[in-house]
Amino acid sequence: MDDGRVLVHCFAECPIHDVLDALGLAMADLYPHGAHGDYQRERLAWSPRDVLACVADESVIVIMAATALARGEPLSDDRRARLLLAAERMQRAVEIINA
Repeated sequence: MDDGRVLVHCFAECPIHDVLDALGLAMADLYPHGAHGDYQRERLAWSPRDVLACVADESVIVIMAATALARGEPLSDDRRARLLLAAERMQRAVEIINA
């Protein structure tokens, strides 16, 4: 950001502290020196292109699960959980577009 703030976003929805740890940063590093958390949280709107890209990524998970089931392979608990997450993310994409 032009005012010294750092914008961090993980499309895999990792917790912010995990992302910062991986980058060797702390929460204080996201703000310019001297700022004491007095910024309003800035929420940028998702573009239709971003939403469509996310839906496309999640559809791959659905296709993989459908292919496994068509072969008669049972879904493991991990794969079932990931399939449910894909469905939730696609539903959220619909909500974002309709907002």
